[in-house]
Amino acid sequence: MKKSKILLITIGLIICGLTSNAQNVKVNVKEDSEKSEYKRHQSFTLHDDSNNQVIDLQVDEGSNKLKIMVKGAIRDGKMMVELEDPDGNIKGTFAIKSSQSKNKAKGNLEKSFIDPEGGTWRLRIQCKNATGQIEIDTEIRK
Repeated sequence: MKKSKILLITIGLIICGLTSNAQNVKVNVKEDSEKSEYKRHQSFTLHDDSNNQVIDLQVDEGSNKLKIMVKGAIRDGKMMVELEDPDGNIKGTFAIKSSQSKNKAKGNLEKSFIDPEGGTWRLRIQCKNATGQIEIDTEIRK
């Protein structure tokens, strides 16, 4: 049952990925009789993208840890990232803006939660004319 849930989550996250010209996704799942661990790495290349994207992360009741890391770097445009818990409370955010600079504007969000609330956590990513990269690493332990 756990493997089918993880597969369903993986497929859902891939389908919900940012609409961009390049996407790289790695998923690593480890399970034993007492613990299970789900790790996922996504990277996107943005080319003048303007999207509002929501990535849902399903956290089972009884999970021991939730860790989310988001790194963004853009040369042009705007990007805003928000992390919401299942109750809709904002648990972290960053925003970056750049205008055709040789230097990239960078931002990151790194959050860890012990005994996180079960339910759907949401990562909201808003881009406006953004050119750059974004990386998302997710880890859920049970």
